[in-house]
Amino acid sequence: MVRLTCDGRGGVLEVEVSDTHEQCPVPKAPTSEDAEGRGPLLVEAPADRWGIRERRGPGKTVWARITGAR
Repeated sequence: MVRLTCDGRGGVLEVEVSDTHEQCPVPKAPTSEDAEGRGPLLVEAPADRWGIRERRGPGKTVWARITGAR
């Protein structure tokens, strides 16, 4: 599940991505051989803050807050 919220007056974009996987993403420098592991880097680049929280049922939600979005 993906949820986007934008406050146009304050220029804040909030993104949440939920899945049923229990494993939390760990930022790392993936090689060109890696088939996964780029998600945290893609979130960290534009985000002012981001984190992970548990969700009801299995899995987790990764959220990010980006200011200056207009």
